Amino acid sequence: MKFLKKYKWKIAWLALWTLIIFYFIPRQDEFYLRSDKDNFSDASHRFLVFFEAAALSFLIVWLSLKVEATGMLRRAWAVLQSTLIATFYLALFYLFFHDAATAIGLFINRQTSHGVVRRAYVAEYFNGDETKASNLHLYDIGAKSLQIDDTLSKSAYRIRPNIGDTLQVDLKKGLFNIPYFDSLTFRKKLPGQ
Repeated sequence: MKFLKKYKWKIAWLALWTLIIFYFIPRQDEFYLRSDKDNFSDASHRFLVFFEAAALSFLIVWLSLKVEATGMLRRAWAVLQSTLIATFYLALFYLFFHDAATAIGLFINRQTSHGVVRRAYVAEYFNGDETKASNLHLYDIGAKSLQIDDTLSKSAYRIRPNIGDTLQVDLKKGLFNIPYFDSLTFRKKLPGQ
């Protein structure tokens, strides 16, 4: 009982991070296509690096004004030591929080929906083998690229497309304009549509 009282906040923090790492972060993959998630992840990482660079710059300026060492060399050395320590901690912060920051951003994106994004794909099968969902590859007409996404392929395979069929799927547009889905429902595009 003494142990729990003494370490209750550390245990709560550890339990929270365990929940975030093993449940919350992986769960965001269920609502996004890999390409959309990767694009958002790149943008959120750049934002986090920018935020850390701004914090480090502010710290350097603040330390330059506050350090009370005698002589220019000692003052510069004190600022450099503090900057190196701060850089180490900011690197650790980035290492531990960049996936969580991306997951939180994706979660916030899903809270508000405004509009629909319609995507069209052309069905292609690896070696022409139409017997397995894993052989289905979808060519994104808009992005002009082959999409290799297991969630996308498995969902499209439910309607058993033939080689060359054009498939459409509607995705919701979220708060940050990142398309997401609650469930993927493909339909074959009819000629003239």
